[in-house]
Amino acid sequence: MQHLYHKITILITALVMSIACFAHEAEINGISYNLNKKTKEACVREKSKKQSGNITIPSVVTYCGIDYKVTSIARRAFYNSSDLTSVTMPESVKTIGSEAFSHCSNITSIILSETVKSINDSAFFGCSSLKTIALPKSLRRIGEQAFSECGNLSSIDIPESVVQIGKYAFIKCRGLTSVKIPRHVASIGEGVFACCPEITSIIVDKENKYYDSRNNCNAIINTNTNELVSGCMNTVIPNNVKRIGNYAFGVCFWDQENPASIILPDSVTSIGDNAFSACIGMASITLPKSLVTIGKEAFMENHFLSSIIIPDSVTSIAEGAFFNCVSLKSITLPKSLTNIGYDAFNGCSFSSVTILSKTPPEIPNLSFFDTTIDTLGENILQKRIDLHVPKGCKEAYQNHKKWKDYNIIDDVDLNY
Repeated sequence: MQHLYHKITILITALVMSIACFAHEAEINGISYNLNKKTKEACVREKSKKQSGNITIPSVVTYCGIDYKVTSIARRAFYNSSDLTSVTMPESVKTIGSEAFSHCSNITSIILSETVKSINDSAFFGCSSLKTIALPKSLRRIGEQAFSECGNLSSIDIPESVVQIGKYAFIKCRGLTSVKIPRHVASIGEGVFACCPEITSIIVDKENKYYDSRNNCNAIINTNTNELVSGCMNTVIPNNVKRIGNYAFGVCFWDQENPASIILPDSVTSIGDNAFSACIGMASITLPKSLVTIGKEAFMENHFLSSIIIPDSVTSIAEGAFFNCVSLKSITLPKSLTNIGYDAFNGCSFSSVTILSKTPPEIPNLSFFDTTIDTLGENILQKRIDLHVPKGCKEAYQNHKKWKDYNIIDDVDLNY
């Protein structure tokens, strides 16, 4: 009986070991891996145990007597490992997954493999202590928000191999001072360098077929569409630009002691969403007669902006376009305007608004009201604004369900 029990114990132990050796997941030296028995490849597993200090990912791990080559780092593998300070990757790693090191706020140094082809979306999002990173010559793709909010990143050298840079890839990298786009980059997403106020130089390689910095303009321009994708405080907008892209100048800094006056060329027909939002030191901007649309939050939170003339070509001003531009005192809206978005001028310091259209444009509530919360935080206090409209049109505005709440004065002489 004892002999039989001994045999059963051996069989059970052998069975457990056999099952373990065929497992798809394993923790080796404190790092969790997914193991592919067919390809003999290992991937640092999603939601691996939080790491701290300096770690070196091995090129090969051994499990149950079998060697596995480490080729990738999975999505969220080291997510929020806030005590991690440096990472060294082996030459075998080719892919870094989405959010792999996101919110590793104390990481200062990352050594990438020279075989990495893709840094996926948000891979290093919020690595706020990261100062430098050398991108390998093998790299093809930089994903969306890949280095977003890496506030201490002081420089970035984009290698010649890169063909795609995702939107917001370097947004809020406030330490960057210069940018160079190499010749093979064929796709750049919106807001790629938005909220990078220290950038003073932007250069696109002259051999790039898709983007350019024509006339040394210090900007990235889509060669085919003539859209200005990204600019900086030293940008001179060329005469043939047709569109200012989304977030093109978002949170751009000019000299506060000598506020800037921006002039857009007559070729511009559209200003994108957040194109000039929260800019510091922009006192005025001259909009061209070619302009048709102003995008969402295009000039939002421009506290220095004290003067703007909306040209007679504009048909639409999107929601929040001039939200909280606290220095704007008055504005004249053209006859061409047919639509004003929600909160378009909310928070401005208007005492009066002049509108030249005989037909009331469509607006939502609170497009112009200056709204504040009372001391108890319970009520919204609305300042009633004088609305100057063309003579003989007072009744039309009074009968409009949205304009009727304004103090309407029909004293505008369109024949003047």
